[in-house]
Amino acid sequence: MHSIREPVAADAYPVARAHVRSWQVAYRGLFPDDYLDALMPEDRLEVWERRIADRSITPYFLVADVDGTAIGLCTASTSDDGAAQIEVRTLYVDPDRWGQGAGRALHDAMLDRIRADGFTELQLWVAPSNRRARTFYERCGWRDDAFEKTETWIGGLTVTSRRYVRSLEPMR
Repeated sequence: MHSIREPVAADAYPVARAHVRSWQVAYRGLFPDDYLDALMPEDRLEVWERRIADRSITPYFLVADVDGTAIGLCTASTSDDGAAQIEVRTLYVDPDRWGQGAGRALHDAMLDRIRADGFTELQLWVAPSNRRARTFYERCGWRDDAFEKTETWIGGLTVTSRRYVRSLEPMR
């Protein structure tokens, strides 16, 4: 069974591992195989160490924990488009743990945290070909609003993403 908690410094490597392994499985066929095969958790370690240590970078950050080890993560921060809303930036679970409820638990805990801070409008971005992620978010109440953006990701890969939006009822 997993629990959801705030990350600590020791979570940086397990978070980097979950991030990389998720990309290697979820983005197979979207990104070149040689790019995915070359990804290493060590390459993402400094980024996650910094984000865990400096919460101004990623003010909303939760991990799914099994027996003291982070197996997944969810992060959120204000959106880049200047709107007064929150953007869910990452939701990754180690593929060995897919289908066991950690992703949904992270998602729901993050939405509760965001709602508690008074935000009612959320957005996130999904690659159109990432059917697994799109299905997951749609089951969680997100709606594809058909807005697309193209950006350059890690390694110089150009990716088109679709925006998903969701409203939250305020906490009473």
